[in-house]
Amino acid sequence: MPTIDGHFDPTIQQCIQNCNDAQSSCLRTMEHCLGLGGKHAQGDHIRLFLNCAQICRANADFMLTGSPFYHLTCAACAVLCAQCADSCEAVGPDDAVMLACADTCRRAEATCKELSRDTRQVA
Repeated sequence: MPTIDGHFDPTIQQCIQNCNDAQSSCLRTMEHCLGLGGKHAQGDHIRLFLNCAQICRANADFMLTGSPFYHLTCAACAVLCAQCADSCEAVGPDDAVMLACADTCRRAEATCKELSRDTRQVA
């Protein structure tokens, strides 16, 4: 995955950044939702934040370590990021924090989808 000069392919580098951003956003937004309570703090919604944050972290780690299986974690990450964004938009359609999280997850989803189709060996 790294090039000769030790830098990552720009698409992979962007995906790593998007996944890191989504992980952080999910954890911050989860805290926001727990503070609001009610439908924002329902178990399925909170669990989705945790799952999304975990797969984003794992996916970034797969890419950072040059795993030849990153396209598999990218596929899973794209699915969870889409689900998390959908949930944020449904639960908090007028909440700026929730909509920002949805937007961050959509960016990670897009780059993960693109890389999930990439099956070249990287190790």
